[in-house]
Amino acid sequence: MEDNEFLELPALEIYDAPEFTWRGTMLDSSRHFLPVDFVFKHIDAMLLYKLNRLHWHLTDDQAWRLEIRAFPELVHQAPLYLQPSADKRGYYTQEEVQSLVRYARCRGILVIPEIEFPGHSLALLTAYPQYCCLDKPLEAVGARWGVHEDVFCIGGMEWISFMEKILDEVFDLFPGSFIHVGGDEVPHTRWNHCPKCQRMIKELNLNGANGLKQYGMHKLLELIERRGRIPIGWDEILDDFENLWGIRDRMMVQAWRGRG
Repeated sequence: MEDNEFLELPALEIYDAPEFTWRGTMLDSSRHFLPVDFVFKHIDAMLLYKLNRLHWHLTDDQAWRLEIRAFPELVHQAPLYLQPSADKRGYYTQEEVQSLVRYARCRGILVIPEIEFPGHSLALLTAYPQYCCLDKPLEAVGARWGVHEDVFCIGGMEWISFMEKILDEVFDLFPGSFIHVGGDEVPHTRWNHCPKCQRMIKELNLNGANGLKQYGMHKLLELIERRGRIPIGWDEILDDFENLWGIRDRMMVQAWRGRG
C-alpha cells in the first residue's frame, strides 16, 4: 500500500532461472572495430540479462583484429582497409584479450572466438599472400561488403602449419571448450583455376571444389580436435550431403541463413 512517502510491498521470494543453457550474443569487431571499453560494457549488459556466451567475430575480409605474435603483420597490415582514423584500424592486444576473457569468466560468461576459414580471409591473405591461390600479392584488404573470391589455397598444404601456429596462440588466449571456424560463403573461383588445388582434387579423388573445401575443413578440425576443443561452423557445412570425413558430426552448427 502507498502513503505520502513510501511504497510498501509484501515479503516475497523470487525463484528465477534461464530456460536455455546457451544464451548468447555476437560482436563483429572485424568489420567495425569496437574499443576494449565497449566490449567490457557489453559483457556487463550480458550479465544484466543473464546471457552467458559471447561469440566474438575477430577476423573477416575487412580486418584481422587479434594480435598473433608469430605473425605480426596480421594486425599491422590487415586492419588498414581504407580507414583513415586510427580507431577504425584498431586491434586487440593479447593482454587486452586476456583481461576481457577473465572479466567475462568471473561473470559466468564464456568468450568464443571466431577465426574464419577458408573464406572470409582476405585480410589475412593480404598480409600473408603466400597462402592464397594467386602467385602475386593481393591489392587490398576487403573494402566493400559482400563475398570476396580470394580464399585459402587448400592445395598448398603450407597453410596447415600456418593455421596451427595461429590456433596455438588463440587457444592460449581463449581457454574455453569452443572455437568458431566460420566455413560460410566460400567461392570456388580461385580453386577452379588453381593448379595446386586442381592437382589435389585429382590425387585425392575429391568431388570438385566442394570436396576440396571439405578436405580443408577436415584438416583444420584435426588441429582443433587434437587440442580437445569443440569446433563450431555456420550452416553451409550442412550443404555437403556426402558428409565427407563426418564433418557434420564433428561440429556444432549455427544457422545464420534462417534454417538449421
